[in-house]
Amino acid sequence: MLARGITNGWSTSDVVWTQNYVVREGRVSGGRLRDKPWRRSCCISSGKAKLAWSRWRASSSTRAPIRNEKLAHGLESTEEETGGGRGGAGRMATKRVLLLLKRSMLDGYVPREAMSVAETPFASLLVTHPKVVGNLPDRHRVHSHTVEVCKDVLRRRANVEWDSIMRDELQGCPIRKVDLVVTIGGDGTLLQASNCLDDSIPILGVNSDPTISSEVEEHLHQFDATRSTGYLCAATADNFEQILDDILDGKKKPLELTRINTRIDGEDYSYPALNDVLLSHPNPAAVSRCSYRIYKEGVNEPRTPLVHSRSSGLRICTAAGSTAAMASAGGEPMDLLSRDLQFMIREPISPHPRFREYLKGWITPTEVLKVRWCCRQGVIHFDGSHVSQQVKFGSVIEFSSNAPLLKIFARDTKKDEV
Repeated sequence: MLARGITNGWSTSDVVWTQNYVVREGRVSGGRLRDKPWRRSCCISSGKAKLAWSRWRASSSTRAPIRNEKLAHGLESTEEETGGGRGGAGRMATKRVLLLLKRSMLDGYVPREAMSVAETPFASLLVTHPKVVGNLPDRHRVHSHTVEVCKDVLRRRANVEWDSIMRDELQGCPIRKVDLVVTIGGDGTLLQASNCLDDSIPILGVNSDPTISSEVEEHLHQFDATRSTGYLCAATADNFEQILDDILDGKKKPLELTRINTRIDGEDYSYPALNDVLLSHPNPAAVSRCSYRIYKEGVNEPRTPLVHSRSSGLRICTAAGSTAAMASAGGEPMDLLSRDLQFMIREPISPHPRFREYLKGWITPTEVLKVRWCCRQGVIHFDGSHVSQQVKFGSVIEFSSNAPLLKIFARDTKKDEV
């Protein structure tokens, strides 16, 4: 589902999103496709696809904004929901912003509509065992407040056209034809969005529910009051307006962070990882077997011996991900702008003495880590659990930093320390 109004009238190469599919790079000429037919992505019925295509044609022919957030339900959106209806349309300085929203943990357990009509098993815990569910209701309230604050800020910007979608509606489709992506949630939401971005669109993360250290200490003996770390998020509800204005005015520039390129049996995988990738057996209790070595990229020149490994998996991280799972496993924090990658065998099982010094190390921008998978089943997780790819016995997986850089508006660490 794409922002209402942001595909119309900007170029002859537009992308139309709906709830479960995308029409990719349709060449527009007089409201009709030419050169090549549109293609469906993900799972959608042909009926819904034809409905969306007919509505897209109608909106293109009338030069009116697309309003398709509620297309699947046959509903139209209001101008206030659409954003950009304050005189900004048509101006050269107009910016197109896409909000990507997470669902709160409470929403994940108890749909809000169900809460108002019937008591569910989890909903009953809110009354009978409030300490069991901890601070989930309050976290839901804080997250929802942040979402509304950000939307209100965007509504008041005449030179901004914007739309919002839930992150679970993204379905791994590429994000195109916007000037800025704003994620509202935590690092997980930003990571999921980054998988769908190339190096042309910058991203800003808003931590919707920051951890409060005093609250954690207060409830330490009752429940885990930890909220969101938001290491990659530059904004909160308190400073979003100022940071957004600085971005729109060109006062704040994005950093360019290294990502991981993954090739599986000679083909590039379509999701570059911003934090890390984990190659392991699908069963966390099973042994992961693989053999690997580092080569000079582009030539068959090994830099390390062939290492045979039995472990609980192989993790590769970027500089941005070096303070996450890699740091928890004993890895080394890296400078955020480093172009190197770091790798580590997790929980190695009786490694050969010759291999010990090669169980962790570095992959420079001119090198590639080549792995042969030696289990019947395997899975690669990209930036957590939301994106994964199955591999099989004998698959060759190559990891390198030869991926498009990600433009991200990062926190001002010097200001944060004051």
